Amino acid sequence: YEMLETGHQVLSIGYPGLLRDRTADLPVARKGTIASQYGVPFDRDPIFIVDARMHDGTSGSPVFTNPNTILHSLTGEYDSRYGVIALLGIHSTTYKQPSEEESERRLDLNGVWHAELIEDILESI
Repeated sequence: YEMLETGHQVLSIGYPGLLRDRTADLPVARKGTIASQYGVPFDRDPIFIVDARMHDGTSGSPVFTNPNTILHSLTGEYDSRYGVIALLGIHSTTYKQPSEEESERRLDLNGVWHAELIEDILESI
């Protein structure tokens, strides 16, 4: 992941606000960007910050590199030569600032635990 920089796009898969396809029970995807340096602990925690619109229900959702360069060919097949999908981490928290107005509280900044911590987190449960 040495090439990941602040501003790179990410993709989170989950159920924002409990929204889901009730027939297929499939999650939805949300786009965002890396907002703090990936791989550097944010405020001494092993997380990085993502700028994305997240809601209740997305905690625990995986955050991936966004395969925004995957192209749909004329044949209807996907060509993944140009994009790589990698698990970056798990969405943990949405940051808010104190305010009386709910709409003014949301910062659209989120903490994501680094992927290499997943095994440690599971063992501690």
